[in-house]
Amino acid sequence: MAKKKAEEVKAELREKTMAEALSSKDFYSPKKLLDKNGDINVIWGQRSNGKTYSYLKYALENFRDTHRTFVYVRRWAEDIVVKNMDKLMSPLPVESIFGKGKSIRFYRGAFWLQDEDPSIDKVCIGWAIALNQVAHTKSQTFQDAQVVILDEFIQLATERKLKDEFDAWEQTLSTVLRTANDAKIFLLGNSVGKYSEYFTPYGIDPNGIKQGEIKEIILPNATGDPTKVVAEYCEYNAKIGSKTSKYVRGSKMAQTGEWEIQDVANIPHTDNEWSREMMLCSMYDPIMNLTLGLFVRYAKWVTLEVDNGIYYEKAHEREFIVIRETNKRSSYYHLSTVKDLSYSTWTDLKKMFKDIEENTGIDIDKELMMGRVFCENSFVGDYFYHTYNQYMRTSLRDLL
Repeated sequence: MAKKKAEEVKAELREKTMAEALSSKDFYSPKKLLDKNGDINVIWGQRSNGKTYSYLKYALENFRDTHRTFVYVRRWAEDIVVKNMDKLMSPLPVESIFGKGKSIRFYRGAFWLQDEDPSIDKVCIGWAIALNQVAHTKSQTFQDAQVVILDEFIQLATERKLKDEFDAWEQTLSTVLRTANDAKIFLLGNSVGKYSEYFTPYGIDPNGIKQGEIKEIILPNATGDPTKVVAEYCEYNAKIGSKTSKYVRGSKMAQTGEWEIQDVANIPHTDNEWSREMMLCSMYDPIMNLTLGLFVRYAKWVTLEVDNGIYYEKAHEREFIVIRETNKRSSYYHLSTVKDLSYSTWTDLKKMFKDIEENTGIDIDKELMMGRVFCENSFVGDYFYHTYNQYMRTSLRDLL
């Protein structure tokens, strides 16, 4: 019994130490972002800087002040287990927020505020749900929910993908919030890769936001009430980076918060470049649960030049084809205004490429041979190369 008591005391001390560290000025502070009063807030940066802690603390304080509940969301159901959820809450200063003797425990899919006095009723203050189980949450009621936190919204490159993830996210929001018009939504992630299904729908260009910068984006709605998106790329925390660097040698994200995998690593890109894309076609592989799109990317940028001591701006532009993963999925050729053609994914590459050339003058095969087709990353490049060879029934070497 004494041994058990000693272990409990040690655990409390560890939690207290962690909570004090996370609440110190050395870690991330949400104040600048919260002052923007955004509807949807998207935050990313280096790991372990206190993002999740800060917004969970905000959710608890919001419940204390308003009795409005929160919903914590992850991608996969296996992330929502009692062990993980109790560990998630353990560093938070529950007693300083709710009073001495208070604690939070997770069971039956919900977070419960309880007192050490068993005669005091437990109170449900929030829930945890998974995006891959959205079909099972549609009929549930999340009473008085106001704060929604999606954690780890940027996937690791090696993580399996969730089919139609953004649709699942929006269905989750409509289920959780119902008719609420004062919700506070937070998407939290580590800078493990610039590709995310959430950036484009929320009007975020990850290349256009520097470390330490916060940007506001106004998205118009058909109802006339616009949505305010606030995006923050967390500033570099040297104290965290110095500690992490001792053990993590090859990860820029962990050390400095820089992007781990550049989505333009193999795509020409210039600072201050303005670009737009037009989709040529998209192909879906149901086995890989992967949709690749072929896009024409038009890029333009300006440099400051000098001629005989006089400075002037010089415009540059280029156009090339990009192959990347996309949320857009279709069975027809997008640019055609003459015909509406259906394809059966990859098996109709020849017909698809012929139709593209007929309507736009772009010869995909020629662009490939001339090296003017760029891929988002090595995985996309390898996948497209092998699929192209399989369904075009020819080898690139034969064309050289």
